[in-house]
Amino acid sequence: MQNKAQRLTLKQLRVLDSLARLGSATRVAEALHVTQPAVSIALRQAEALLGTPLTQTVGRGLRLTQAGQAVAESARAIEAELLHLGTRLDALKGLRGGTLRLAAVSTSKYFVPKLLRGFLEQHGDAEFEIVIGNRATVLQNLHGGNADLAIVGQSDNDPRFGYTRFADNPLHLMVAGDHPLARRRRLAARTVLSERMLVREAGSGMRADLDLWLRDQGLTLTRAVVMRSDETIKQSVLAGLGVALMTRDTVAGELAAGRVVELSLPGLPVRREWHLAHAAGRKMTPLADAFREHVVSQMVHLRRTRSGP
Repeated sequence: MQNKAQRLTLKQLRVLDSLARLGSATRVAEALHVTQPAVSIALRQAEALLGTPLTQTVGRGLRLTQAGQAVAESARAIEAELLHLGTRLDALKGLRGGTLRLAAVSTSKYFVPKLLRGFLEQHGDAEFEIVIGNRATVLQNLHGGNADLAIVGQSDNDPRFGYTRFADNPLHLMVAGDHPLARRRRLAARTVLSERMLVREAGSGMRADLDLWLRDQGLTLTRAVVMRSDETIKQSVLAGLGVALMTRDTVAGELAAGRVVELSLPGLPVRREWHLAHAAGRKMTPLADAFREHVVSQMVHLRRTRSGP
């Protein structure tokens, strides 16, 4: 059952809180941008409702009684909670702060920090939750509502998702700079298959791209070592363990230093693009939409470290 205190209005509570701090009905009226009679009416209504005096006259000012002080303390607590609520709602609306949940394929981790840095310069209060995985895992997180956006290397006709292209993503076969194949200018695709292929697991976008290239060449993967990490594949290429289909982002520094070499082969590079995926039919938060706009605007800057086609 509602008690009398629960029937107090926010206006009455704010008047009492202000009076506790300012000690004058005139000053309260100025602070709250109301007339002095309005302050007096609010005080009388509160006292009538509670059935007890809330103020007493002291000289030319007003002082709260013990009951008035108790109400003012509660008023301050309520005002603080309302302020906190406003902050939370602003965050949820993306107007200030908030959390963007991003899922990204592992290959993108070499440029995602650059995108985040630029975005955070404009949205410094925003927080990120980032999940890295293969394509299947990333899209599963997006579909399940555990991510707001996903960075993937290819689009498809899956009606569950919508895609926004934001950059080219050509894929090349790479070997260590001192690998025997690195000295050969022209190669047949079949020649490469005689080498050990370092590949990602089934379900990854990179593996799907390699399988597609092989199929276009009329070939089937034979000697393969499956690795679940692009970084492990990169280090294995550098160690001369084999050949791998990779993006230039993954080995940008090593390419510049000659420690990794791109092989010239028919059908290469594999032409792919980077996309931001979102769940179709689910409204994006303003923060997620702002990030998508930022990523698209950075498209021309994303490949500054790249050269060639």
